[in-house]
Amino acid sequence: MRFKFLQEQNDTAIHIAFVGPMSGENAKVGQSMAQAIQLYLDSINKQGGINNQNLVLDIFDDQDDPYQATQMAENIVKQNLAVA
Repeated sequence: MRFKFLQEQNDTAIHIAFVGPMSGENAKVGQSMAQAIQLYLDSINKQGGINNQNLVLDIFDDQDDPYQATQMAENIVKQNLAVA
């Protein structure tokens, strides 16, 4: 399952992928991690981003399952969109 924040995405944005437990027993931990990352990216974007490109956080829910996390990471790499 993939989650996106309401930030508008465009072709010139720099994508950062985060895979974590966004649902299930440890959802609060994953959500807190995602919020912390988003706050940091927001602060960079307020300063003009990187080379005038905004950073976008792409969030993926692995349901705290290592197998799903591995599969998602492989899919993220295949998409070749996220730089980190």
